[in-house]
Amino acid sequence: MNRKIITLFVLTAAISAVKLNAQCTPDTNLTKPGYSPDTLQHVTANVAYSQSISVLTPHDTTVNFNGNLVSARVDSIKATDVKGLPSGIIYTCQHPRCVFLWDTVRCVELHGTTSQGGVFPLRIMVTYYALLAGTFKVAQKDSITRFTLIVDGGVNSLLDHTKPGVHLYPNPASGKVYIASGSQLNPALIKVFSINGVEQFVSIKQEGNLMVLDLKNLAEGIYLVQTELGVQRLVLGKND
Repeated sequence: MNRKIITLFVLTAAISAVKLNAQCTPDTNLTKPGYSPDTLQHVTANVAYSQSISVLTPHDTTVNFNGNLVSARVDSIKATDVKGLPSGIIYTCQHPRCVFLWDTVRCVELHGTTSQGGVFPLRIMVTYYALLAGTFKVAQKDSITRFTLIVDGGVNSLLDHTKPGVHLYPNPASGKVYIASGSQLNPALIKVFSINGVEQFVSIKQEGNLMVLDLKNLAEGIYLVQTELGVQRLVLGKND
Protein backbone atom coordinates (compact mmCIF):
# COMPACT_ATOMS: atom_id res chain seq x y z
CA MET A 1 0.00 0.00 0.00
CA ASN A 2 1.20 3.51 -0.76
CA ARG A 3 3.11 5.03 2.18
CA LYS A 4 1.10 8.29 1.95
CA ILE A 5 -2.15 6.33 2.21
CA ILE A 6 -0.83 4.41 5.24
CA THR A 7 0.21 7.69 6.87
CA LEU A 8 -3.25 9.15 6.19
CA PHE A 9 -4.91 6.11 7.82
CA VAL A 10 -2.68 6.47 10.89
CA LEU A 11 -3.41 10.18 11.22
CA THR A 12 -7.15 9.62 10.78
CA ALA A 13 -7.13 6.92 13.48
CA ALA A 14 -5.17 9.19 15.81
CA ILE A 15 -7.58 12.10 15.30
CA SER A 16 -10.53 9.79 15.87
CA ALA A 17 -8.96 8.55 19.11
CA VAL A 18 -8.45 12.13 20.31
CA LYS A 19 -12.09 12.97 19.56
CA LEU A 20 -13.21 9.85 21.41
CA ASN A 21 -11.28 10.94 24.50
CA ALA A 22 -12.28 14.62 24.35
CA GLN A 23 -16.06 14.53 24.41
CA CYS A 24 -16.40 16.63 27.55
CA THR A 25 -15.39 20.19 28.37
CA PRO A 26 -14.04 20.87 31.90
CA ASP A 27 -15.92 23.32 34.09
CA THR A 28 -13.42 26.18 34.52
CA ASN A 29 -15.53 27.61 37.37
CA LEU A 30 -14.31 24.71 39.52
CA THR A 31 -11.46 26.34 41.43
CA LYS A 32 -11.45 24.28 44.64
CA PRO A 33 -10.85 20.52 44.94
CA GLY A 34 -14.07 18.65 44.29
CA TYR A 35 -16.60 17.85 41.59
CA SER A 36 -18.98 19.71 39.32
CA PRO A 37 -21.92 19.20 39.26
CA ASP A 38 -22.83 17.86 42.72
CA THR A 39 -25.63 15.66 41.33
CA LEU A 40 -26.21 14.11 37.91
CA GLN A 41 -29.05 14.98 35.58
CA HIS A 42 -31.68 12.26 35.26
CA VAL A 43 -31.59 9.90 32.31
CA THR A 44 -34.73 9.36 30.25
CA ALA A 45 -35.02 5.74 29.14
CA ASN A 46 -34.46 5.16 25.41
CA VAL A 47 -33.24 8.75 24.91
CA ALA A 48 -29.59 9.61 24.24
CA TYR A 49 -27.88 10.89 27.40
CA SER A 50 -24.74 12.92 27.99
CA GLN A 51 -23.47 14.25 31.32
CA SER A 52 -20.05 15.72 32.06
CA ILE A 53 -18.40 15.52 35.50
CA SER A 54 -15.48 17.89 36.12
CA VAL A 55 -12.88 16.97 38.73
CA LEU A 56 -10.20 18.95 40.55
CA THR A 57 -8.12 16.52 42.59
CA PRO A 58 -7.24 17.49 46.20
CA HIS A 59 -3.53 18.09 46.70
CA ASP A 60 -3.42 17.01 50.35
CA THR A 61 -4.78 13.70 51.60
CA THR A 62 -4.05 10.81 53.95
CA VAL A 63 -2.93 7.37 52.82
CA ASN A 64 -2.56 4.03 54.56
CA PHE A 65 1.15 3.33 54.95
CA ASN A 66 2.22 0.21 56.86
CA GLY A 67 -1.11 0.19 58.67
CA ASN A 68 -0.99 3.88 59.65
CA LEU A 69 -2.76 6.91 58.18
CA VAL A 70 -0.15 9.47 57.18
CA SER A 71 -0.30 12.81 55.37
CA ALA A 72 0.63 12.83 51.70
CA ARG A 73 0.69 15.12 48.70
CA VAL A 74 -1.41 13.85 45.79
CA ASP A 75 0.30 13.91 42.42
CA SER A 76 -2.63 12.48 40.46
CA ILE A 77 -5.64 10.18 40.56
CA LYS A 78 -6.36 7.58 37.89
CA ALA A 79 -9.92 6.34 37.34
CA THR A 80 -9.84 2.64 36.45
CA ASP A 81 -13.54 1.79 36.21
CA VAL A 82 -17.08 3.05 36.85
CA LYS A 83 -19.19 0.29 38.37
CA GLY A 84 -22.99 0.31 38.55
CA LEU A 85 -23.80 2.00 35.23
CA PRO A 86 -27.05 0.86 33.59
CA SER A 87 -26.76 -1.15 30.40
CA GLY A 88 -26.06 1.11 27.44
CA ILE A 89 -24.43 3.96 29.42
CA ILE A 90 -20.62 4.15 29.22
CA TYR A 91 -17.95 6.60 30.35
CA THR A 92 -15.21 8.38 28.41
CA CYS A 93 -12.44 10.42 30.02
CA GLN A 94 -11.06 13.63 28.61
CA HIS A 95 -7.57 12.32 29.33
CA PRO A 96 -6.77 9.15 27.32
CA ARG A 97 -5.66 7.27 30.47
CA CYS A 98 -8.31 8.80 32.78
CA VAL A 99 -5.72 10.65 34.86
CA PHE A 100 -6.82 13.63 36.98
CA LEU A 101 -4.31 16.17 38.34
CA TRP A 102 -4.36 18.29 41.49
CA ASP A 103 -3.73 21.54 39.61
CA THR A 104 -5.82 21.03 36.46
CA VAL A 105 -9.57 20.58 36.00
CA ARG A 106 -10.35 17.57 33.84
CA CYS A 107 -13.60 15.79 33.07
CA VAL A 108 -15.28 12.48 32.37
CA GLU A 109 -18.41 12.01 30.25
CA LEU A 110 -21.25 9.58 30.94
CA HIS A 111 -23.10 8.94 27.71
CA GLY A 112 -25.25 6.47 25.80
CA THR A 113 -28.82 5.20 25.68
CA THR A 114 -30.46 2.74 28.06
CA SER A 115 -33.86 1.09 28.43
CA GLN A 116 -33.03 -0.02 31.98
CA GLY A 117 -34.98 2.18 34.39
CA GLY A 118 -34.23 2.62 38.08
CA VAL A 119 -31.70 4.04 40.52
CA PHE A 120 -28.02 3.23 39.97
CA PRO A 121 -25.51 4.12 42.71
CA LEU A 122 -22.14 4.49 41.00
CA ARG A 123 -18.77 3.38 42.33
CA ILE A 124 -15.85 5.08 40.60
CA MET A 125 -12.74 2.96 41.12
CA VAL A 126 -9.58 5.06 41.43
CA THR A 127 -5.91 4.82 42.32
CA TYR A 128 -4.26 7.70 44.21
CA TYR A 129 -0.62 8.45 43.42
CA ALA A 130 0.97 10.47 46.22
CA LEU A 131 4.28 11.50 47.73
CA LEU A 132 5.26 10.89 51.36
CA ALA A 133 7.77 13.35 52.81
CA GLY A 134 8.02 14.86 49.35
CA THR A 135 10.00 11.96 47.86
CA PHE A 136 8.54 8.50 48.60
CA LYS A 137 5.89 7.53 46.02
CA VAL A 138 2.85 5.47 47.03
CA ALA A 139 -0.18 4.19 45.13
CA GLN A 140 -3.42 3.49 46.97
CA LYS A 141 -6.66 2.15 45.56
CA ASP A 142 -9.97 3.68 46.62
CA SER A 143 -13.48 4.33 45.31
CA ILE A 144 -15.75 7.37 44.96
CA THR A 145 -19.42 6.70 45.78
CA ARG A 146 -20.97 10.19 45.82
CA PHE A 147 -22.82 9.92 42.48
CA THR A 148 -26.09 8.17 41.64
CA LEU A 149 -27.62 7.88 38.19
CA ILE A 150 -31.43 7.88 38.01
CA VAL A 151 -33.17 6.58 34.89
CA ASP A 152 -36.78 7.73 34.49
CA GLY A 153 -39.05 5.18 32.79
CA GLY A 154 -37.89 2.04 31.02
CA VAL A 155 -37.94 -1.62 31.95
CA ASN A 156 -38.43 -2.38 35.67
CA SER A 157 -38.35 1.31 36.60
CA LEU A 158 -38.98 2.29 40.21
CA LEU A 159 -40.27 5.55 38.78
CA ASP A 160 -43.15 3.92 36.89
CA HIS A 161 -46.15 5.82 38.29
CA THR A 162 -48.48 2.94 37.43
CA LYS A 163 -46.95 0.96 40.31
CA PRO A 164 -48.84 1.24 43.61
CA GLY A 165 -47.28 1.82 47.01
CA VAL A 166 -43.80 2.90 48.05
CA HIS A 167 -40.49 1.46 46.88
CA LEU A 168 -37.13 1.77 48.66
CA TYR A 169 -33.89 1.46 46.72
CA PRO A 170 -31.41 0.08 47.44
CA ASN A 171 -32.57 -2.24 50.20
CA PRO A 172 -30.35 -3.26 51.96
CA ALA A 173 -28.97 0.28 51.87
CA SER A 174 -25.71 1.97 52.74
CA GLY A 175 -25.36 5.71 53.23
CA LYS A 176 -28.59 6.76 51.55
CA VAL A 177 -31.85 5.34 50.24
CA TYR A 178 -34.25 6.50 47.53
CA ILE A 179 -38.02 6.45 47.96
CA ALA A 180 -40.17 6.14 44.83
CA SER A 181 -43.95 6.12 44.73
CA GLY A 182 -46.82 6.26 42.26
CA SER A 183 -48.16 9.17 44.35
CA GLN A 184 -46.50 12.43 45.29
CA LEU A 185 -45.13 12.04 48.82
CA ASN A 186 -45.04 14.75 51.45
CA PRO A 187 -41.46 14.94 52.82
CA ALA A 188 -42.76 16.30 56.13
CA LEU A 189 -44.60 13.00 56.67
CA ILE A 190 -41.59 10.77 55.97
CA LYS A 191 -40.13 9.43 59.19
CA VAL A 192 -37.53 6.80 60.05
CA PHE A 193 -37.78 4.66 63.19
CA SER A 194 -35.52 2.09 64.78
CA ILE A 195 -36.90 -1.42 65.13
CA ASN A 196 -37.72 -0.44 68.74
CA GLY A 197 -39.89 2.49 67.60
CA VAL A 198 -37.43 5.32 68.34
CA GLU A 199 -37.59 8.06 65.71
CA GLN A 200 -34.29 8.74 63.92
CA PHE A 201 -33.44 12.19 62.61
CA VAL A 202 -32.30 12.04 58.99
CA SER A 203 -31.92 14.55 56.18
CA ILE A 204 -34.59 14.30 53.46
CA LYS A 205 -34.46 16.02 50.08
CA GLN A 206 -36.30 15.72 46.81
CA GLU A 207 -34.40 14.69 43.69
CA GLY A 208 -36.65 14.68 40.63
CA ASN A 209 -39.53 12.31 41.32
CA LEU A 210 -37.68 10.68 44.22
CA MET A 211 -37.14 11.39 47.90
CA VAL A 212 -33.58 10.85 49.14
CA LEU A 213 -32.86 9.92 52.77
CA ASP A 214 -29.35 10.52 54.10
CA LEU A 215 -28.61 7.60 56.44
CA LYS A 216 -24.85 7.89 56.90
CA ASN A 217 -25.20 8.88 60.57
CA LEU A 218 -27.28 5.81 61.46
CA ALA A 219 -25.86 2.57 62.80
CA GLU A 220 -26.21 -0.73 60.97
CA GLY A 221 -29.50 -2.50 61.62
CA ILE A 222 -33.17 -2.71 60.71
CA TYR A 223 -35.30 0.44 60.43
CA LEU A 224 -38.87 1.31 59.54
CA VAL A 225 -39.55 4.02 56.95
CA GLN A 226 -42.98 5.60 57.35
CA THR A 227 -44.83 7.61 54.71
CA GLU A 228 -48.48 8.57 54.32
CA LEU A 229 -48.88 5.37 52.28
CA GLY A 230 -47.64 2.99 54.95
CA VAL A 231 -44.49 1.57 56.53
CA GLN A 232 -41.61 -0.15 54.77
CA ARG A 233 -38.85 -2.26 56.38
CA LEU A 234 -35.30 -1.10 55.58
CA VAL A 235 -32.04 -2.95 56.23
CA LEU A 236 -29.09 -0.61 56.72
CA GLY A 237 -25.60 -2.00 56.20
CA LYS A 238 -22.14 -0.56 56.75
CA ASN A 239 -21.57 2.88 55.20
CA ASP A 240 -18.92 3.13 52.48
